[in-house]
Amino acid sequence: MEETTAPKYYFTNGRVFYAVAREAFETMKELDAKHIRPRADGLPGNVITLDAEQRSFKNAFVCMVFCGVYLDALLHMLIGQKFGVEKCKALDRATYEVKLRELGCSDEAIINDTKKYRLTRKEVVHEKAMIDTDGLKTAQEEAAFAFELVERIRKSFGIETKGNYKTLWG
Repeated sequence: MEETTAPKYYFTNGRVFYAVAREAFETMKELDAKHIRPRADGLPGNVITLDAEQRSFKNAFVCMVFCGVYLDALLHMLIGQKFGVEKCKALDRATYEVKLRELGCSDEAIINDTKKYRLTRKEVVHEKAMIDTDGLKTAQEEAAFAFELVERIRKSFGIETKGNYKTLWG
């Protein structure tokens, strides 16, 4: 392992990025629950009512984007702590997968899911509606996937909420 030259203290918005993603995810789920109910006739299926303001949809986008913003900040911070500033600079434009491997992540499910998330986020943020590469996606399902992935990554690095105190921006 390289000698670390990381500063002792950091000023970061990581906690805010995580909070935005988490709050958007929770709001999205609450709004979805309000608009989906079982059929009154007892037959299989649900009745979905209109969300005219598309609030759940909008919160799904916020969640997806801020999961990436948080993940960028988190991986940058972890690389800086482990390897120092120069390594941060060298890996600045690397994919999440490269950064995770550099940090010692060997969980192939996380690596593969991170790639899926990265490509989906790119499609959403840089929409090219005429050349979507992977069929129909729903924003809420992709946001849930993104947030759950962030939680798995946090857990894999030992970053978990502990009571009222949350470690490394949780």
